[in-house]
Amino acid sequence: MNMIINVKHELPQQVVVDKIKYLLESSLNEHAGLISAHDFIWTGNFCDIRVSAMKMHIKGNVEVQRDGVMVDVKVPLIFHGYQSKIKKVIEDELNKILK
Repeated sequence: MNMIINVKHELPQQVVVDKIKYLLESSLNEHAGLISAHDFIWTGNFCDIRVSAMKMHIKGNVEVQRDGVMVDVKVPLIFHGYQSKIKKVIEDELNKILK
């Protein structure tokens, strides 16, 4: 099941890309013991994300638009019941870095 998150911003796109790159890298460092593989492939303002953690594979993408960020994540079925909590955490983190 896909979860789509949209967060508005008023920053230049490249600044937002840089902030999201930093957020992804610092999240990897913070959870290094849980993550067995990851791939962040940036093409301009678009990032294809693949993360493996605790034998689960999470895929998604981030698109930095002129006035917002759209995150589309395929949520593993096991986390379906926690989807609203996951969405809130992602929204909160993006809102924090995009001020």
